[in-house]
Amino acid sequence: MTKNTQDLVKSVWMQDYDLSGEPDEMLLGIHWQDHEELQAYWLPEWSHLSGSEADRYTQALYHVIQRERAKNP
Repeated sequence: MTKNTQDLVKSVWMQDYDLSGEPDEMLLGIHWQDHEELQAYWLPEWSHLSGSEADRYTQALYHVIQRERAKNP
């Protein structure tokens, strides 16, 4: 998890959680800018993926999640 992602997790997403441990121990933080395979998708409406791109993104995200979970068992 990059410093930017850790800061985002601490400031926004973790407001309702116990922050006594390290962020990596509490949750898996994945941000699309931290992973090349989650970038460069076509956004026809600037905020939503097309159906085929969504399928590709979901598959890439799954692999990122598996890789990140393997790092932090």
